[in-house]
Amino acid sequence: MIEINGIIGNEKGEVSLLSVIEQVEKENAGGIHVKINSVGGDLDVGFSIYNYLKNLNREVTTECVENCASAASIIFLAGTRRIAGCPIMIHNPFVDGVSGDSADLRTIADWIEQKELQAEGIYAERTRLDRKTLSALMETESYISQTQAVAMGFATEAKHIAFARYNQSPDLLTHNKTKRKKMAKSFIAGLLGRRGSRSRVRSYMLDLTTVDGLTLFVDRTEGEPQIGDTAEPDGEFAMPDGRIIVVEGGVITDIVEASAEGDEKETAAPATGDQFSAIEAALQEALDEIQLLKEQLATAKALAKSQDDIRILNAVKIAGGAGKLLKGYRSVYKPSGRAGNNARMTYRKESLVSKKLAEEKEKRGFK
Repeated sequence: MIEINGIIGNEKGEVSLLSVIEQVEKENAGGIHVKINSVGGDLDVGFSIYNYLKNLNREVTTECVENCASAASIIFLAGTRRIAGCPIMIHNPFVDGVSGDSADLRTIADWIEQKELQAEGIYAERTRLDRKTLSALMETESYISQTQAVAMGFATEAKHIAFARYNQSPDLLTHNKTKRKKMAKSFIAGLLGRRGSRSRVRSYMLDLTTVDGLTLFVDRTEGEPQIGDTAEPDGEFAMPDGRIIVVEGGVITDIVEASAEGDEKETAAPATGDQFSAIEAALQEALDEIQLLKEQLATAKALAKSQDDIRILNAVKIAGGAGKLLKGYRSVYKPSGRAGNNARMTYRKESLVSKKLAEEKEKRGFK
């Protein structure tokens, strides 16, 4: 397995042509599998990795997961078998952090246009789209879903992961400023990669769970699915709110709203006189049964109490009677005496309410 994971470039920690060659040399099998998870980077390095993999005398399978944007999309096209496991993003080359006079900037612009045409040529060679269409897609920075990638020829097959939501991190899509300045010296800072403040970072797919536990992906970040939205996979999907969403050719073609509850149920026929009599008899029977149960419960409670009383009386008798049982015992309870004036005054002082009342009376001249 060849891993292209992270930023593409020649800086430390990035995926370079040399690192890819080293991985390929360690593979003994005839075919190689290249797994890509990258938001792009140095376009020239991307071209070199693409050409190296494409010209290998071996069967090359490329598979993209989580992220496949910019220069990474070029490398993805090197495979004869291409598995789209996430959306693919393509756009025009972009240079950040460069300066100079009109001649310098004109030279840079010409250089960028050459790279743009080079990328466009690879897309045209490996997909089913013409250059005019590709140019329009690259100009608007397009995100191509797995199903669309197969239809357009970017991929040979799609792989859907139900629990994954495509959500590119702003940290991944935005270069560190210091790194951009270094790369700007070779005119490839942020090329087919991050667009700084102009980057359109967004969650590409809204994943909805159907009543059957399946996942329907819709090309929108929020809001209700609408007819015409790009969606996948194809089929009819029953949603928890009762709607049926129909997807054909990667597009929502119909949304059948849930029927009103009243429309689904037949109106009950009015009860006849005999039915009323039967219902009344059944109700009275139930009430009689409830009353009987109440009486049985009361009797049981009374019986239980009587048995307790009898048990106590028997115990007293066994002990020789109440007189003998209580002989030698007398009450030691003494009722507390009445509180005197001093006690009442003390209590009044300790009473917050009384204290407040006394203060109010004193303010008004009462004693």
